[in-house]
Amino acid sequence: MKLSQTMSLAEAVTNVVVGYGAAVLAQLAVCPLFGIAVAFGDHLLIGAAFTALCGAPHKRWSRSPERSRSGGCSRRSACAAPEHDTAAP
Repeated sequence: MKLSQTMSLAEAVTNVVVGYGAAVLAQLAVCPLFGIAVAFGDHLLIGAAFTALCGAPHKRWSRSPERSRSGGCSRRSACAAPEHDTAAP
């Protein structure tokens, strides 16, 4: 099933929002465990920085043509094991 451009955009935006929220919530939970005091606004900025640094570049790297040629699997069919001829000689 192929996604329309509108649905693909909606999926991408949803992924970014959920990832950003997860990053901020993780910081709110983890920083106090290590005795790190950070203002809430700073948590939001740190979450934005991690979202920007880890989101788009990773997707571009994982979908790059160089990665596909170097053994990365960008399509399911590219990762499938080759079929062997089982006929008797």
